[in-house]
Amino acid sequence: MWHFVSECDHLSNEDINGFVFKEMKDWTDEQTDAHYHKFITELIAMASAKYFIGVSTTNVTYWVYFMRHLEAYDDTFELVDRPSNFKPW
Repeated sequence: MWHFVSECDHLSNEDINGFVFKEMKDWTDEQTDAHYHKFITELIAMASAKYFIGVSTTNVTYWVYFMRHLEAYDDTFELVDRPSNFKPW
């Protein structure tokens, strides 16, 4: 059984388009604080999850990989877009 969780439902300024970097300049202090609270919460959740499924095209995947506990063996970390010539870390 899988249980998927997200903080995305708790942030109003990213509801429609997701995260758009160039829009950050227009955010209020409260929106900026809410974004970073959500982002750090998600990083911690992904890094501590029993299984991580991600893609190699985002730097978030690499942050999560290096945040994982030393005993979180590689078989719990899966990249679904891995090219055939991919060299594991």
